[in-house]
Amino acid sequence: MEKEFAFNLGDKVWLMHNNGVVCGSIAKMFYVKTISCVDFETVSDNERYYVSVEGKRIGNFDKKSLFETKDELLKSL
Repeated sequence: MEKEFAFNLGDKVWLMHNNGVVCGSIAKMFYVKTISCVDFETVSDNERYYVSVEGKRIGNFDKKSLFETKDELLKSL
């Protein structure tokens, strides 16, 4: 199986962090596909990205929390 990510390592992204708008870069990314242990049918895809700001990792975020431009982020608020 081959997974195509929305962002690549080193890409600049905009996001909300500590109630402020910040620009960071993708430091690490991972993908997990799971099947529910409750009904054994529901499949969940989880694409997450570790983001660094000024060389410090500030956390991991899902794809819907990251934006290519500041304008896209502001429009989403």
